Amino acid sequence: MTNDKFTTVPLRCPACGQQTHKTLESVVQDGGFLCGCGARNELDIERFADEIRKSASTIKDFSRNS
Repeated sequence: MTNDKFTTVPLRCPACGQQTHKTLESVVQDGGFLCGCGARNELDIERFADEIRKSASTIKDFSRNS
């Protein structure tokens, strides 16, 4: 299980293209994310959670191989 409060993934705003990093907890709580340009972006929460898990798994795998 990941620590959803600290594990982030990059998100790109479809309106302006700016990239930001958000946690699963913040996206679920907000129902998406608000970009710095002011655009509100809704996300597929299940897909986002899968990306968080993939990122955390990659980090764990990397640390085992070092």
